[in-house]
Order: sequence, then structure tokens, then C-alpha cells
Amino acid sequence: MGKERQKYLREWDLSVYDTLIQINEAKDYELMGVSLRVYPGVHAGLWTDTQLLGKALRKAVKKDDKVLDLGTGTGIHSIIAVKVTNNVTAVDFNKKSVENAKENFKRNNVSVNLLESRGFSNLQGRKFDIISINPPFRWFKPKDILDAASNDENYVFLNKFLSEAKQHLTENGRILLVFANTADIGYLQYLFGLYRYNVKVVEEERPDEWRVYRVFELTKMGDCQGGENGTCC
Repeated sequence: MGKERQKYLREWDLSVYDTLIQINEAKDYELMGVSLRVYPGVHAGLWTDTQLLGKALRKAVKKDDKVLDLGTGTGIHSIIAVKVTNNVTAVDFNKKSVENAKENFKRNNVSVNLLESRGFSNLQGRKFDIISINPPFRWFKPKDILDAASNDENYVFLNKFLSEAKQHLTENGRILLVFANTADIGYLQYLFGLYRYNVKVVEEERPDEWRVYRVFELTKMGDCQGGENGTCC
């Protein structure tokens, strides 16, 4: 990636952070028909990625699915999933997000298994039919725990997630992962091949002339036939 592109993405990243830190008191809003309250210190999910992943979940989740919402934030994706299946687990490493999600589950009168966990650390041995994740997009060093929802220095977390996730998928399980070209999407696609996933784009949105958001469905290699370099069409 060229220096000019990196500079542009750093400026974009700062604009996202500035928007989030301006939330200095609890704010109520509605997104995708879900009533939410967001507190300071919690990633608010104000952008296209949150809605696109929610759209993919609404199409994908079935009645008997076991769903993991990894990095739940405000809890919106868990709330969308639990309207279909009563077996939803939500995790986040940010204590403020865990408390915020707990309030939003009560607010929407839903029951979700909620845990504090950094990735899969507190989910040993558990398997899911769907793992939903909106990972930190950019590879910069986080400024604080709030910024860690957007930034993953050198993509350490993303590598760890993709290396471990298969162990937590049922036989026909799949991952729904949202990403954008506001990050290094080429490196993400390299990791799909490195960790041997079949890949299918199930949702895409272009909110303006330069941004592209995609939801990728990942399955264990061998779950589909055809395609090249670990991808399925």
C-alpha cells in the first residue's frame, strides 16, 4: 500500500475516533429497528459496516443455530440474531461494552448469554453454527480501549481470530465477517488463503464513490468445490 493511501486512511481513522469520543454522555438511537443506548467508551456502531453485518445475519440465522457475536459492542447483532434463535452468545473484551450490551438486551427484552472475553479466551470447547464479527479494521496502534474496536496493531488480533475460529465452528458452521477498503482488504484476503478458508461475498455496499464494504462468509476449506486460492464464488 502506497504512502499516500496510508496517510489518507490514518486521517479517516482519526475522524472515526473523533466522532466516538464526542459521545460524552448516554445517547439513545434506533438502528435497523433496534432500540439502542450507547455510553461513553463504547463503540457506537454508527457506520455502514454495522448495518451490513446485521443485514447478513438476518438472512443467515436459522431457528436452531448457535450464534456467537464476537465483539458485541452495543449488542445490536446479538439482538438481531436472538429474534430468530434463542441460542446466542455475546462477548466483548471491553468491560464498558459488556455492561452497555447488558442494558440493551434488557431494553429490547431479549435473553443473550453475555461474557467478558478477549476473542475465544473464555469459550474453550464451545462450537457455533455462526460466528459474527466486525473486527478492528486498521493496523494502527490503538490510542485506548475504545480505539481498539477500530485498530488492531499489525493485525495481531485478526491473525489470531482466523487461526482459532475453525476450532469453534460446527461441522457446517460459518463465519460472517465484515470489512472495508478503509483498511488493508488485500491483507485480509491473503489471510483467508493462509488460514485456508473458503470465501464468499454475501453482502456489499458502496456508500460513496470510494468506500466499499463487504460481508464475507467463511467456511472450512473443503466445504465447497471449485474456486481458486481458497475462494468460492
